[in-house]
Amino acid sequence: MRKQIQVYLETVTPLRTGGAYQVRRGIRSSSLLGSLRFWFETICYAGGLVGKKDFDKGRGQFTAPWSGEDLKSLILENGSAEREIIKILLEKRISLPDIIFGTTGWQGRIFISEIKIIKVLKNPFTSSFLRQSGIHSSDDFFWGKCAINFATDDFIAESILYPLLAFMDRYGFWGSKWNLGWGRLQVLDIKERGGELLLWEEGENQFRFSFWGGKDKKFTDLVEKVTSFEDLTSWESGNCRIKALEKGLQKKRIEEILKALIEEKKQKRCVFAREEGEEEKAKMHQVFGTVEKPPPDAPHGSKILPWVYRKGDKYQTGFISITSLLNL
Repeated sequence: MRKQIQVYLETVTPLRTGGAYQVRRGIRSSSLLGSLRFWFETICYAGGLVGKKDFDKGRGQFTAPWSGEDLKSLILENGSAEREIIKILLEKRISLPDIIFGTTGWQGRIFISEIKIIKVLKNPFTSSFLRQSGIHSSDDFFWGKCAINFATDDFIAESILYPLLAFMDRYGFWGSKWNLGWGRLQVLDIKERGGELLLWEEGENQFRFSFWGGKDKKFTDLVEKVTSFEDLTSWESGNCRIKALEKGLQKKRIEEILKALIEEKKQKRCVFAREEGEEEKAKMHQVFGTVEKPPPDAPHGSKILPWVYRKGDKYQTGFISITSLLNL
């Protein structure tokens, strides 16, 4: 049975989902679903549900070729029962991210039916900060409170969506400009039609991967907490976990916090830049990203992300590392 779920969110750092005049045009659901898919793929990789053999470098996703004709044949052979079709897809080694978020010939199982902007809050950022972030108007990003209406099946909500939202609240990023620490949202509340769900009840942060042929995992088990920035820049073979460098609480303006994190990351990048040799430069591009043409197999995007988590009127800061993806 499909369940209607309303998730209330508030920006911790600015949200940008693409294009100018975003406040007037609205928040793009495709961008939010794309963010959820990316982090779910990263979680599945950390949890051992997908691996290098499942990764399509051309598309940058854990995905497999699949056609609409294949799906039609599958339904004709087995009926249209949701769980039965999904079971057969898993047996055919279609990746779990493909099943949940869609691929060619198969529609994803988590939908966004509506996004409501509840309140646009006063922009707390200076024009110079926005210009340095590549933003020319306060209309080009969202700052405030919104509600996302999700629709999905009961067992997908319980096994994947709720723990994924718990992860996103703590560590994940939405939209774009993650390299600047943008896209951090706080989950304020989650309501189901006819009731209310408290996301933070014990066990709600556990992915029920046993429903999907794997082992149940708490998202906290998939995140390795490290003690130094240098730990963030390495990617050991066999270690697929996300890394988090979490610092103490601060009570400062969010602009000051983001500036400090960006400057610290910049200084660490300079250390790499002073190293001689092509191998060191290639590693710098892999870890910190580049706007220039990167070396072969080195993605453009930064793998070190400034991270902010709100606790009451204070902020916990640090960095998230997804350098484990460089093993793919």
